[in-house]
Amino acid sequence: WTCKKRLVNISGAVRESVAESTEMFSAKDIPKIVELFREADADDGGGLDMDEFCVVMKKLDGNLTTEEVTILHMQIDTNCDGTVDIGELMTFLLHQNKASQRMDFKNQSFPKPFQIVPVDCHKTVVSTIFRPFDDNKGQYLTISSDGVLNFWTDRFETPYTFNLSKNQKALPYSKIEKMCVNDMVYIRELKQLAVATSDRELLFYDCTEFPTSFGICHALIVDNRVNTMNYWSDGKKAVFSFGDIKGCLSAFISHNIKNCGLFPKEAYEHPSLKDYPTAYVQKVLKHHSKDFSSFEVPIFGDVCSQIRYFPLLDSFAICGRSSKSMVLATLPKPPRTKVSKTIFESHGHAEFFTCVEYSPSARYLVTGGTDGLLRVWFPHKSMSCEQELLGHIRPITHIMYNSMEKTFISLSDDKMVHVWSENGWVCRQSFQAEGMGRAPISSVCLNIHNNELVVANSDIGKCLGRGTDVFKDTLTTHDKPLCSALYHSIFKQVVSICQNGEDTDQKPAAR
Repeated sequence: WTCKKRLVNISGAVRESVAESTEMFSAKDIPKIVELFREADADDGGGLDMDEFCVVMKKLDGNLTTEEVTILHMQIDTNCDGTVDIGELMTFLLHQNKASQRMDFKNQSFPKPFQIVPVDCHKTVVSTIFRPFDDNKGQYLTISSDGVLNFWTDRFETPYTFNLSKNQKALPYSKIEKMCVNDMVYIRELKQLAVATSDRELLFYDCTEFPTSFGICHALIVDNRVNTMNYWSDGKKAVFSFGDIKGCLSAFISHNIKNCGLFPKEAYEHPSLKDYPTAYVQKVLKHHSKDFSSFEVPIFGDVCSQIRYFPLLDSFAICGRSSKSMVLATLPKPPRTKVSKTIFESHGHAEFFTCVEYSPSARYLVTGGTDGLLRVWFPHKSMSCEQELLGHIRPITHIMYNSMEKTFISLSDDKMVHVWSENGWVCRQSFQAEGMGRAPISSVCLNIHNNELVVANSDIGKCLGRGTDVFKDTLTTHDKPLCSALYHSIFKQVVSICQNGEDTDQKPAAR
């Protein structure tokens, strides 16, 4: 055991000094403490009275005052016999270590448990997005597999609900088929939602006048069913990509997204057979100019399950549904025109690649596998990983990167969440998304604006992380309602207890 707090007591509590972060009592200090106790126990009574205890404490810490030593003696003397023996001191140090660990828990990335959001959703939520506004606020968007779209507040209150399947219109002599949504991304600069369905059509919805008006503003007709999408932008350059069930990657780059849009206007059909402008993907792929570029490339003989674009690498990482392989497709630099591919393969019957993320600061790829291992890779070294991270015991389904805290967050299908520091690849926290039912998590969103983690299946759970004003507003001393509080006039402490039986010792605020 280790006690990270020095035995310095002021206002009746063990407090930290400037040097506490480097000084500690550990197992190697026990012989010294025992020796000092024996030297001070002049009468061989087995315990130290107040005067003898004061001698020991002054040798351990010369900055202690008589008042501080007196109060400390009272705290350690648990049997109230007027003496402190070595066992009582060791017990006190152990308790202080446990208290320090509890305080460390309060400083973890996600100190509070998941809060379940009441939601009337009967189908799986396939995508969860945070839509930021210009006033540092925003709203959450969720869409279920049957096309039910919800616009929530940033606190998941009072949603606006749209059933996208009811807004569909059929062509003459045809019927409307039930909508099946595979993915959704948000085009921030254009205030548009891109929705991929089981039809060979990507629908773009205009959110500019939401909620007074909301509808399809244009569509992209594709060759194969789109299974996953990704969108990235720096405010000017934008990269929109998707992967289909045939294992093909299609990417569209707009070099001036605000003024020119996502696709060239010349690529749209005139007239359109729909009530909104439509463009065929093959026609868009043939249109290249100073404002637009695009490409389509076969990746593997597998269904694309995830696409991530990493601007620092200028590359796309694509995982397949079988989790057997991952491909890093790098955009060509002039004069080259062909996309280069780096193929990462699993070994034997293992499945290394359920999901992928990238750290721009550490410059490593991190992948999750069905064996519960996170693997760290150099981007263009595909033969073997650099490190394997143990923590999960079930298949990893999602990985997220927090650029503010430089941490990775991984989630497995048993709803266990692990927070990893990229400095040394240490697991800083492990906890479970409780209250989410039996179905695996189908959608996640890490909102770095509020440092909030949102997970969803047919339920929605949110977990607020530390470090933001929103989090500070929610800070409480207890997780449950308080039952009672007592004030100790000698120790100058308030002891409070809540309904789940946890107690805390607090120093009252100065007045």
